[in-house]
Amino acid sequence: MDRSWMKLSRVSNAYRNGVQTFLNFAFQNASQENMILFPCKKCGNINWHIRKVVYEHLIVDGFIRGYKKWIFHGECTSSGTSSTINPTYPDTDYH
Repeated sequence: MDRSWMKLSRVSNAYRNGVQTFLNFAFQNASQENMILFPCKKCGNINWHIRKVVYEHLIVDGFIRGYKKWIFHGECTSSGTSSTINPTYPDTDYH
């Protein structure tokens, strides 16, 4: 999958379309209770939230530097096994 859009200006249509592609992939492969981890620079794949909020963070803050293999969002590792995580998280951790 082409990820060259991740290096583009966050105000460009190509970047915004790429974020939508990422979100489609992540919510199809790694969502829990209709939420995914935030892969933005600010949140660092620690917090969970709904699609709209994750989208806003990715537009404002951008992705974590070097997050080309979406291992926390359902992309398989090089060994071919799924790296989808299944953590337990308390309700109090939500924003």
